[in-house]
Amino acid sequence: MKLGFYAKSSMLILFISLMFCENAVAQSWDLAKDKNGVKVSTRKIDGYTLKEFKGETIVKASSDKVLALLKDIAGYTNWMPDCKESKALKKVSDNEFYQYTVTDAPWPVTDRDNVAHMKISDKGNGEYRISLKGSPDYIAKNKSYVRVPQLKASWQIIPQSNGGTKVVYQGLASAGGSIPDWLANSFVVDTPFETLVNMNKKLGR
Repeated sequence: MKLGFYAKSSMLILFISLMFCENAVAQSWDLAKDKNGVKVSTRKIDGYTLKEFKGETIVKASSDKVLALLKDIAGYTNWMPDCKESKALKKVSDNEFYQYTVTDAPWPVTDRDNVAHMKISDKGNGEYRISLKGSPDYIAKNKSYVRVPQLKASWQIIPQSNGGTKVVYQGLASAGGSIPDWLANSFVVDTPFETLVNMNKKLGR
């Protein structure tokens, strides 16, 4: 009888602890910027120096056109802010790639490079989800850059009844090395904001 009581008590404590940890890891979103049809929210995640961001917008283009733009990895330099190099390292299939990007950081901060595993899921009815997971050891490090050690990101592409497409861009990363607070803020607010503004321009908003 006592064993059952202690077992139940331990399970209850564990359950409460897990609930507490979950709340600590995933805090509520705070709206950081709302301008030009683009909203960017952020939240703090335990274990990461940078906040997680979520950018949302509606583009006047079909979901297939949005998907085609994001699959053109080499073309990222034409519209993604501060992206000075981008290429596909390996095409696993039409919907799976390893990609490499280099971000131009302002002096005196060292430029960052990133390797990510990209997977595209077709949800049906024109809806797609693209997931990106950091793969920092997939290729050897370049001494000229600081390799991004952690990355989790996604794109949600959701067709709308008026012919437009809702795009949700979400990401969480550790920048690696040390960066000043003002630059960290630009990574999690200004970069996704400018990315979605440029996407709108690129797709002819």
